[in-house]
Formats: sequence, structure tokens, C-alpha cells
Amino acid sequence: MNKNLTIIIPIYNPNIQVDKILHNINKQKNNNFDVIITIDNPTNEQVFELDKLQTKHKEKTKIIINSAHQNLDLTLKTAIDLVQTPYVHILKQTYKIKSEFIQHINSFLEKLNYQPDIIEIPFSKKENIYSCYKDEILPELNIIDLEKNNLPLALASSSNSNYIIKKEIISEVIKKSKIKNLNFESATKFIFDCLLKAKSYVYYKNTWISDLNGKFILFNINSLVRVWNAILSSYNKDDIDKKNALIFANLISFCYYVAGYLGVFKIKNDPLKDKVYNNIKAALLKEIKTQKEFWLNEIKTNPYFKKFKINDLNNLTDGFSKKWNLIFKKFTW
Repeated sequence: MNKNLTIIIPIYNPNIQVDKILHNINKQKNNNFDVIITIDNPTNEQVFELDKLQTKHKEKTKIIINSAHQNLDLTLKTAIDLVQTPYVHILKQTYKIKSEFIQHINSFLEKLNYQPDIIEIPFSKKENIYSCYKDEILPELNIIDLEKNNLPLALASSSNSNYIIKKEIISEVIKKSKIKNLNFESATKFIFDCLLKAKSYVYYKNTWISDLNGKFILFNINSLVRVWNAILSSYNKDDIDKKNALIFANLISFCYYVAGYLGVFKIKNDPLKDKVYNNIKAALLKEIKTQKEFWLNEIKTNPYFKKFKINDLNNLTDGFSKKWNLIFKKFTW
């Protein structure tokens, strides 16, 4: 059977041990896939663990040692040139996949009439940002023509690890975009660039990813504003539905994902992180105040805002600006 998928794992300054990262690969029940690992200036211990993996899976494993500390886009370009499968999954080093991940994906692809450009998979239901809307709505639509239906754009995740993408689309995107790392801003730009380039999409809910990080995530709000300005200027202006979908996704990015995360994260006994947290919060509040009048108007006119009851989120958070600790608890998404 031909291989369908290459998993690329970029390892940058890992805060968990390499052997735990590689456990995602070693535990797979179906080994019909390739893996490419890019690692930034590895220690001797890390090289030893990688050597063990390559010895065990000689035919499917390639390792790129990034000794020059290059940006992620440069190492991704090198990795993509080595890919020999139709699909690529970029797996963040702190993320976990199920042991049946490959088995499920291969079985799913075999049942499809043709291969879509993008496959989205959910977060675990235990994650704060798991979306029940996606699980209820998107699977029923089967393979979606992205030139006719913009729901996948409106509901898009900002984690590249939620997506399995055709190699040629990733190749085109990374040729034009600079992806310095896998932070929230870069991942947002990467995913929407891929979705805007793709023609077909399918949502597959019978496997999942989860985040093992559990540490404070840095958001650069000004950078995220620039990212969204670029995304919102990159579509055909005559496509009103695509415009509405992207405006909705823009609000969800700031007022659900970022605000919701800041609302649930607790910092204890760390003045420096507390200062960083307050700075991020202040920057987000500033952006919300800038966009608030526009978003309130969209609640009245944008069909995506009405369909997914954004007025409930507005009321819950007193105009998107307070009670962020309630977002993941009480706003159905």
C-alpha cells in the first residue's frame, strides 16, 4: 500500500524530552507513513534518541539538524523537498496524537472518492478550545468545495497541527510566506494562506490531537493584527461570503481564542510572567476597543455572526472586554 502521509516534527528548544516527543511516532499501530524531524542544535542526548528512532524506522525516517538556527520556513522548505507522500502533517513538539492516528487517517482516505486538499482534525474534547460546532456541522458536509462554501474558513483553527495538507499547497505557501516559528500568529497566517489556496476540504472527527504544553503562551497582539490585516486583504473582494467568513474568523481569533486563553490561564509567583500577561491583556483590550464598533455592526449584518450567536459572546463578556474567564466555560463553540 502506498504511503499517504508524512509527519514533520519541528523541534525548537524543547521543553519536554525528545523521547517523549518521539513517542508519538513509536506508538503508532500502523507504520505506513514517513516522518521528518527538524531539530535546532541538538544535544548529545537528543542525537542519541534520534539515532535510536532512525535505526528502528530506517525506511521512513529523515532527520534535519538545523545547526544554523534558521527560521522555520527555511527548515520547512528543506523538509518539504524530502516529502514523497501526497499529504503532510506538521506536528507541534508539545502535541500528542492517538496511537491509531495513522491507522484512522489511512482508512479514512481509502474511503473517499477523491483526495481533498485539506483535512482538518479536532482537538480532544478535554481541551478548552474543542469546538462542538465543528463536530456537529462539518462532518455532515463531506468533502467541501471551498469555492462555494466558506464555513471551513469561518470556523478555522489557528493551529497548523489541526490540519493535514497536500504537499503542493504547503510548498506554495512557504515559498511566499516567512514562518519564523509555530507561535499563534505564524500558525494563523499559515493556515489561512493554505485554506485560501485550497479548493477542497474535509473534516474528520474520529481522531484528535491534544496539547501537552500547559505553559504560558506568549501572544504578540500587534503581530496578530498585522497577520489579520494581511489575511483580510488576500481574497477576491467580489466574494462577499468569503469576506463575511474571514471577518467572523478574525473576531473568533481575538475574542474567543486569545481572550479565552488569557481568561483561564493562572500565573503564580512569577512577577515577570505576570507583567508579560498584563501587557498582552492591555494590547488585546486596545485592539478590541479599536474593532468593537465594527464588530457590533457585524452582529447585525453578518450571517456568520448570527448563525453562531456572537451576540451571546458579546453579552457574556460585556462587549468582549471583561469576564474572559467565562468564555471557555459558558460560550458554546
